[in-house]
Amino acid sequence: MIKILRKLHFYIALITAIFLTVLCFSGAVLIFADSLDKMIFPAQWQAQVEGERGTIDAMIEAVEKETQALVTVIDVGLKDDDVWRFKLSSGKYANLDPYRMLVTKHYEFHEHIYGFTMQLHRWLLLQNKDGEKPLQDWVSIVSLSLMFNMLVGFYLWIKPKHPLKRLKVRFTANKKILFSQLHNVVGVCCVVPLLLIALSGIAFNWQAPVKTVLETLMIDDIESRPIVDYTVNKGAKRLAVSKLVNNGVNTLVNGVLYRIYLSTEQQPLKLRIKMPDETHAYSWVWVEPTSGEVLNSYNGERANLVTQIWRFKYKFHIGQFISPHMEWLWLAFCLLPLLLLFTGLWVKLKRRKRG
Repeated sequence: MIKILRKLHFYIALITAIFLTVLCFSGAVLIFADSLDKMIFPAQWQAQVEGERGTIDAMIEAVEKETQALVTVIDVGLKDDDVWRFKLSSGKYANLDPYRMLVTKHYEFHEHIYGFTMQLHRWLLLQNKDGEKPLQDWVSIVSLSLMFNMLVGFYLWIKPKHPLKRLKVRFTANKKILFSQLHNVVGVCCVVPLLLIALSGIAFNWQAPVKTVLETLMIDDIESRPIVDYTVNKGAKRLAVSKLVNNGVNTLVNGVLYRIYLSTEQQPLKLRIKMPDETHAYSWVWVEPTSGEVLNSYNGERANLVTQIWRFKYKFHIGQFISPHMEWLWLAFCLLPLLLLFTGLWVKLKRRKRG
Protein backbone atom coordinates (compact mmCIF):
# COMPACT_ATOMS: atom_id res chain seq x y z
CA MET A 1 0.00 0.00 0.00
CA ILE A 2 2.79 2.41 0.95
CA LYS A 3 4.62 1.72 -2.32
CA ILE A 4 1.48 2.39 -4.35
CA LEU A 5 0.85 5.67 -2.53
CA ARG A 6 4.48 6.77 -3.02
CA LYS A 7 4.19 6.15 -6.77
CA LEU A 8 0.84 7.94 -6.92
CA HIS A 9 2.31 10.84 -4.93
CA PHE A 10 5.18 11.14 -7.40
CA TYR A 11 3.27 10.80 -10.66
CA ILE A 12 0.50 13.23 -9.66
CA ALA A 13 3.16 15.81 -8.83
CA LEU A 14 4.95 15.11 -12.11
CA ILE A 15 1.81 15.41 -14.26
CA THR A 16 0.58 18.62 -12.65
CA ALA A 17 4.00 20.25 -12.10
CA ILE A 18 3.83 22.84 -14.90
CA PHE A 19 0.25 23.87 -14.15
CA LEU A 20 0.86 24.00 -10.40
CA THR A 21 3.86 26.25 -11.00
CA VAL A 22 1.70 28.65 -13.03
CA LEU A 23 -1.01 28.69 -10.33
CA CYS A 24 1.49 29.31 -7.53
CA PHE A 25 3.32 32.16 -9.27
CA SER A 26 0.12 33.81 -10.53
CA GLY A 27 -1.48 33.46 -7.09
CA ALA A 28 1.54 35.10 -5.49
CA VAL A 29 1.36 38.03 -7.92
CA LEU A 30 -2.41 38.39 -7.46
CA ILE A 31 -2.00 39.11 -3.75
CA PHE A 32 -0.24 42.37 -4.61
CA ALA A 33 -1.53 42.94 -8.17
CA ASP A 34 -3.57 46.07 -7.37
CA SER A 35 -0.62 47.60 -5.52
CA LEU A 36 1.70 46.74 -8.42
CA ASP A 37 -0.63 48.49 -10.89
CA LYS A 38 -0.58 51.63 -8.76
CA MET A 39 3.17 51.48 -8.17
CA ILE A 40 4.22 50.86 -11.79
CA PHE A 41 1.52 52.94 -13.52
CA PRO A 42 0.53 55.65 -10.99
CA ALA A 43 -0.80 58.03 -13.66
CA GLN A 44 -3.36 55.39 -14.72
CA TRP A 45 -4.35 54.02 -11.30
CA GLN A 46 -4.08 56.91 -8.86
CA ALA A 47 -6.13 60.09 -8.71
CA GLN A 48 -4.66 63.51 -8.00
CA VAL A 49 -6.52 64.75 -4.93
CA GLU A 50 -7.25 68.40 -5.67
CA GLY A 51 -10.47 70.30 -4.99
CA GLU A 52 -13.85 68.60 -4.76
CA ARG A 53 -14.66 65.21 -6.19
CA GLY A 54 -17.21 65.30 -9.00
CA THR A 55 -20.71 63.88 -8.72
CA ILE A 56 -21.44 60.35 -9.91
CA ASP A 57 -23.57 61.70 -12.78
CA ALA A 58 -20.73 63.98 -13.88
CA MET A 59 -18.33 61.02 -13.79
CA ILE A 60 -20.67 58.90 -15.92
CA GLU A 61 -21.02 61.73 -18.44
CA ALA A 62 -17.23 62.21 -18.66
CA VAL A 63 -16.55 58.50 -19.15
CA GLU A 64 -19.28 57.99 -21.75
CA LYS A 65 -18.15 61.05 -23.70
CA GLU A 66 -14.51 59.89 -23.75
CA THR A 67 -15.13 56.20 -24.49
CA GLN A 68 -18.25 56.48 -26.68
CA ALA A 69 -19.83 53.62 -24.70
CA LEU A 70 -22.45 53.37 -21.97
CA VAL A 71 -21.47 52.80 -18.35
CA THR A 72 -22.98 49.63 -16.83
CA VAL A 73 -21.07 49.12 -13.56
CA ILE A 74 -19.04 51.45 -11.33
CA ASP A 75 -16.37 50.32 -8.87
CA VAL A 76 -16.16 53.04 -6.25
CA GLY A 77 -12.75 54.40 -5.24
CA LEU A 78 -12.49 53.42 -1.58
CA LYS A 79 -9.54 55.72 -0.84
CA ASP A 80 -9.26 59.41 -1.63
CA ASP A 81 -6.52 58.82 -4.21
CA ASP A 82 -8.18 55.83 -5.87
CA VAL A 83 -9.46 56.13 -9.42
CA TRP A 84 -13.06 55.05 -10.01
CA ARG A 85 -13.37 52.08 -12.38
CA PHE A 86 -16.16 51.87 -14.93
CA LYS A 87 -17.33 48.80 -16.83
CA LEU A 88 -18.68 49.73 -20.25
CA SER A 89 -21.29 48.34 -22.63
CA SER A 90 -18.46 47.67 -25.11
CA GLY A 91 -16.98 45.12 -22.71
CA LYS A 92 -14.02 47.38 -21.97
CA TYR A 93 -13.18 49.28 -18.79
CA ALA A 94 -12.21 52.87 -17.97
CA ASN A 95 -10.44 54.48 -15.02
CA LEU A 96 -11.48 58.00 -14.06
CA ASP A 97 -9.76 60.56 -11.86
CA PRO A 98 -12.88 61.89 -10.03
CA TYR A 99 -11.27 65.24 -9.21
CA ARG A 100 -10.01 66.21 -12.68
CA MET A 101 -12.80 64.30 -14.50
CA LEU A 102 -10.07 62.73 -16.61
CA VAL A 103 -10.15 59.21 -18.05
CA THR A 104 -6.70 57.89 -17.18
CA LYS A 105 -7.01 54.49 -18.87
CA HIS A 106 -9.41 52.85 -21.35
CA TYR A 107 -8.65 49.15 -21.59
CA GLU A 108 -9.61 45.50 -21.97
CA PHE A 109 -9.73 43.60 -18.68
CA HIS A 110 -6.53 41.68 -19.39
CA GLU A 111 -4.59 44.86 -20.17
CA HIS A 112 -3.47 45.47 -16.59
CA ILE A 113 -1.51 43.40 -14.08
CA TYR A 114 -4.47 42.30 -11.96
CA GLY A 115 -6.70 41.43 -14.93
CA PHE A 116 -4.06 39.43 -16.81
CA THR A 117 -2.88 37.57 -13.71
CA MET A 118 -6.42 36.79 -12.57
CA GLN A 119 -7.31 35.29 -15.95
CA LEU A 120 -4.07 33.28 -15.93
CA HIS A 121 -4.72 32.05 -12.40
CA ARG A 122 -8.38 31.10 -12.86
CA TRP A 123 -8.57 29.75 -16.42
CA LEU A 124 -5.03 29.88 -17.88
CA LEU A 125 -6.01 32.74 -20.23
CA LEU A 126 -7.91 30.44 -22.61
CA GLN A 127 -11.36 31.83 -23.41
CA ASN A 128 -13.36 31.39 -26.63
CA LYS A 129 -15.63 33.89 -28.39
CA ASP A 130 -18.67 32.66 -26.44
CA GLY A 131 -16.98 33.44 -23.13
CA GLU A 132 -16.43 29.78 -22.28
CA LYS A 133 -13.26 28.90 -20.37
CA PRO A 134 -12.34 25.30 -21.27
CA LEU A 135 -9.38 25.07 -18.87
CA GLN A 136 -11.15 26.45 -15.80
CA ASP A 137 -12.13 22.95 -14.66
CA TRP A 138 -8.57 21.76 -15.25
CA VAL A 139 -7.32 24.47 -12.88
CA SER A 140 -9.69 23.12 -10.22
CA ILE A 141 -8.49 19.56 -10.93
CA VAL A 142 -4.88 20.67 -10.42
CA SER A 143 -5.88 22.29 -7.10
CA LEU A 144 -7.74 19.13 -6.09
CA SER A 145 -4.66 17.08 -7.02
CA LEU A 146 -2.56 19.28 -4.74
CA MET A 147 -5.00 18.63 -1.87
CA PHE A 148 -4.92 14.89 -2.53
CA ASN A 149 -1.13 14.85 -2.69
CA MET A 150 -0.86 16.83 0.57
CA LEU A 151 -3.06 14.27 2.32
CA VAL A 152 -1.12 11.33 0.82
CA GLY A 153 2.14 12.93 1.89
CA PHE A 154 0.83 13.46 5.42
CA TYR A 155 -0.23 9.80 5.56
CA LEU A 156 3.20 8.64 4.33
CA TRP A 157 4.80 10.70 7.09
CA ILE A 158 2.53 9.64 9.96
CA LYS A 159 2.16 5.94 9.07
CA PRO A 160 5.64 4.70 10.14
CA LYS A 161 6.57 4.67 13.82
CA HIS A 162 7.86 7.78 15.62
CA PRO A 163 6.81 10.37 13.00
CA LEU A 164 7.69 13.34 15.24
CA LYS A 165 11.33 12.26 15.38
CA ARG A 166 11.46 12.71 11.62
CA LEU A 167 10.08 16.24 11.86
CA LYS A 168 13.46 17.98 11.78
CA VAL A 169 15.85 19.55 9.28
CA ARG A 170 19.64 19.20 9.43
CA PHE A 171 20.93 21.99 7.20
CA THR A 172 24.46 20.55 7.36
CA ALA A 173 23.36 17.25 5.80
CA ASN A 174 23.95 16.35 2.16
CA LYS A 175 21.41 17.52 -0.44
CA LYS A 176 19.50 14.26 -0.56
CA ILE A 177 18.88 14.18 3.19
CA LEU A 178 18.35 17.95 3.43
CA PHE A 179 15.78 18.05 0.62
CA SER A 180 13.99 14.98 1.97
CA GLN A 181 13.76 16.53 5.45
CA LEU A 182 12.64 19.89 4.06
CA HIS A 183 9.96 18.15 2.02
CA ASN A 184 8.61 16.32 5.09
CA VAL A 185 8.73 19.24 7.52
CA VAL A 186 7.23 21.84 5.17
CA GLY A 187 4.56 19.45 3.92
CA VAL A 188 3.46 18.40 7.41
CA CYS A 189 3.56 21.86 9.00
CA CYS A 190 1.68 23.56 6.15
CA VAL A 191 -0.81 20.84 5.25
CA VAL A 192 -3.84 22.56 6.86
CA PRO A 193 -3.43 26.11 5.43
CA LEU A 194 -2.54 24.77 1.97
CA LEU A 195 -5.58 22.48 1.97
CA LEU A 196 -7.87 25.36 2.93
CA ILE A 197 -6.35 27.80 0.43
CA ALA A 198 -6.72 25.24 -2.38
CA LEU A 199 -10.30 24.42 -1.31
CA SER A 200 -11.30 28.09 -1.16
CA GLY A 201 -9.95 28.51 -4.71
CA ILE A 202 -11.89 25.49 -5.96
CA ALA A 203 -15.04 26.96 -4.39
CA PHE A 204 -15.03 29.83 -6.90
CA ASN A 205 -15.47 27.39 -9.80
CA TRP A 206 -17.14 24.30 -8.33
CA GLN A 207 -19.53 26.18 -6.08
CA ALA A 208 -22.35 23.64 -5.85
CA PRO A 209 -20.34 20.65 -4.52
CA VAL A 210 -18.31 22.77 -2.09
CA LYS A 211 -21.50 24.41 -0.83
CA THR A 212 -23.07 20.98 -0.33
CA VAL A 213 -20.07 19.80 1.71
CA LEU A 214 -20.09 22.94 3.86
CA GLU A 215 -23.85 22.83 4.44
CA THR A 216 -23.64 19.13 5.38
CA LEU A 217 -20.84 19.78 7.88
CA MET A 218 -22.57 22.81 9.40
CA ILE A 219 -26.09 21.28 9.28
CA ASP A 220 -27.48 24.53 7.89
CA ASP A 221 -28.19 26.21 4.55
CA ILE A 222 -26.17 28.99 2.90
CA GLU A 223 -28.36 32.04 2.35
CA SER A 224 -28.93 33.59 -1.08
CA ARG A 225 -29.59 37.28 -1.50
CA PRO A 226 -33.28 38.08 -2.22
CA ILE A 227 -34.71 38.29 -5.74
CA VAL A 228 -36.36 41.63 -6.46
CA ASP A 229 -39.37 41.78 -8.77
CA TYR A 230 -39.02 44.77 -11.05
CA THR A 231 -41.07 46.17 -13.91
CA VAL A 232 -39.57 49.09 -15.79
CA ASN A 233 -41.67 52.26 -15.97
CA LYS A 234 -41.03 53.11 -19.62
CA GLY A 235 -42.91 56.38 -19.62
CA ALA A 236 -41.17 57.94 -16.62
CA LYS A 237 -37.91 59.85 -16.56
CA ARG A 238 -35.08 58.31 -14.59
CA LEU A 239 -33.72 60.28 -11.66
CA ALA A 240 -30.10 61.32 -11.29
CA VAL A 241 -27.88 58.39 -10.33
CA SER A 242 -26.39 60.41 -7.45
CA LYS A 243 -29.86 60.78 -5.89
CA LEU A 244 -30.63 57.08 -6.32
CA VAL A 245 -27.31 56.12 -4.77
CA ASN A 246 -27.85 58.49 -1.86
CA ASN A 247 -31.29 56.97 -1.18
CA GLY A 248 -29.84 53.48 -1.27
CA VAL A 249 -26.82 54.20 0.92
CA ASN A 250 -29.03 55.78 3.56
CA THR A 251 -30.87 52.48 3.88
CA LEU A 252 -27.75 50.79 5.27
CA VAL A 253 -26.33 53.81 7.06
CA ASN A 254 -23.19 52.20 8.50
CA GLY A 255 -22.14 50.61 5.24
CA VAL A 256 -19.45 51.63 2.73
CA LEU A 257 -20.49 51.82 -0.92
CA TYR A 258 -18.43 49.32 -2.93
CA ARG A 259 -20.04 48.96 -6.37
CA ILE A 260 -22.93 50.47 -8.37
CA TYR A 261 -24.87 48.51 -11.00
CA LEU A 262 -26.76 50.96 -13.19
CA SER A 263 -30.38 50.17 -14.00
CA THR A 264 -31.41 48.34 -17.17
CA GLU A 265 -34.72 47.32 -18.75
CA GLN A 266 -34.67 44.18 -16.59
CA GLN A 267 -33.00 45.37 -13.38
CA PRO A 268 -33.32 48.36 -11.04
CA LEU A 269 -30.25 50.19 -9.82
CA LYS A 270 -28.29 47.91 -7.45
CA LEU A 271 -25.78 48.91 -4.81
CA ARG A 272 -23.24 46.55 -3.32
CA ILE A 273 -22.27 47.67 0.17
CA LYS A 274 -19.81 46.50 2.80
CA MET A 275 -21.12 46.59 6.36
CA PRO A 276 -18.71 47.02 9.31
CA ASP A 277 -18.73 43.36 10.43
CA GLU A 278 -18.50 41.87 6.93
CA THR A 279 -15.25 40.50 5.49
CA HIS A 280 -16.25 41.76 2.03
CA ALA A 281 -19.14 43.64 0.41
CA TYR A 282 -22.06 41.19 0.57
CA SER A 283 -24.88 43.60 1.47
CA TRP A 284 -27.22 44.95 -1.22
CA VAL A 285 -29.79 47.67 -1.86
CA TRP A 286 -32.16 47.83 -4.84
CA VAL A 287 -33.51 51.25 -5.93
CA GLU A 288 -36.28 52.01 -8.44
CA PRO A 289 -34.67 54.37 -11.01
CA THR A 290 -37.70 56.58 -11.76
CA SER A 291 -39.08 57.16 -8.27
CA GLY A 292 -36.01 56.67 -6.12
CA GLU A 293 -37.92 54.20 -3.94
CA VAL A 294 -35.84 51.55 -2.18
CA LEU A 295 -37.35 48.28 -3.39
CA ASN A 296 -35.45 45.99 -1.04
CA SER A 297 -32.26 45.68 0.96
CA TYR A 298 -30.14 42.86 2.32
CA ASN A 299 -27.83 43.22 5.32
CA GLY A 300 -25.08 40.61 5.03
CA GLU A 301 -24.06 41.11 8.65
CA ARG A 302 -27.18 39.25 9.74
CA ALA A 303 -26.45 36.12 7.72
CA ASN A 304 -26.15 32.80 9.57
CA LEU A 305 -22.78 31.27 10.46
CA VAL A 306 -22.49 28.91 7.49
CA THR A 307 -23.16 31.81 5.10
CA GLN A 308 -20.51 33.93 6.81
CA ILE A 309 -18.00 31.08 6.48
CA TRP A 310 -18.87 30.64 2.79
CA ARG A 311 -18.44 34.33 2.08
CA PHE A 312 -15.15 34.45 3.94
CA LYS A 313 -13.56 32.30 1.19
CA TYR A 314 -12.57 35.31 -0.96
CA LYS A 315 -10.68 37.23 1.72
CA PHE A 316 -9.20 34.01 3.06
CA HIS A 317 -8.00 32.88 -0.36
CA ILE A 318 -6.05 36.12 -0.93
CA GLY A 319 -4.89 36.55 2.68
CA GLN A 320 -6.69 39.84 3.32
CA PHE A 321 -7.88 39.41 6.89
CA ILE A 322 -6.77 40.09 10.48
CA SER A 323 -3.76 42.19 9.44
CA PRO A 324 -2.09 43.53 6.26
CA HIS A 325 0.92 41.40 7.23
CA MET A 326 -1.13 38.26 6.49
CA GLU A 327 -0.60 38.93 2.80
CA TRP A 328 3.12 38.27 3.23
CA LEU A 329 2.39 34.98 5.00
CA TRP A 330 0.02 34.06 2.15
CA LEU A 331 2.78 34.92 -0.34
CA ALA A 332 4.93 32.30 1.38
CA PHE A 333 2.07 29.79 1.31
CA CYS A 334 1.65 30.43 -2.44
CA LEU A 335 5.29 29.54 -3.09
CA LEU A 336 5.62 26.60 -0.67
CA PRO A 337 4.05 24.06 -3.08
CA LEU A 338 6.90 24.89 -5.47
CA LEU A 339 9.40 24.03 -2.74
CA LEU A 340 7.56 20.76 -2.12
CA LEU A 341 7.47 20.08 -5.85
CA PHE A 342 11.18 20.76 -6.33
CA THR A 343 12.44 18.86 -3.28
CA GLY A 344 10.11 15.90 -3.85
CA LEU A 345 10.93 15.47 -7.52
CA TRP A 346 14.67 16.02 -6.91
CA VAL A 347 14.88 13.33 -4.22
CA LYS A 348 12.77 10.87 -6.24
CA LEU A 349 14.73 11.37 -9.46
CA LYS A 350 18.06 11.05 -7.63
CA ARG A 351 16.90 7.76 -6.13
CA ARG A 352 15.85 6.50 -9.56
CA LYS A 353 19.16 7.54 -11.08
CA ARG A 354 21.12 5.65 -8.42
CA GLY A 355 18.81 2.67 -8.77
